[in-house]
Amino acid sequence: MNTIQAIETIAINPDIRNGRPHIVGTSVTVADVVIAKLYHQQDSDGIADWYGLSLTQVYGALAYYYA
Repeated sequence: MNTIQAIETIAINPDIRNGRPHIVGTSVTVADVVIAKLYHQQDSDGIADWYGLSLTQVYGALAYYYA
């Protein structure tokens, strides 16, 4: 029997960044992370350093985007 684990790092709140999906506990949006990755070609460590995030938060945002 499998137990499915959820990574709850992304939230949507109309009071934070106009309701755009963001990383819990921050105002950094999923779009911020994706733009840094795709358009600015930063690696995950660089994104984490720039925004003061953990790698879990960065990968959570990227997973949310790709899903």
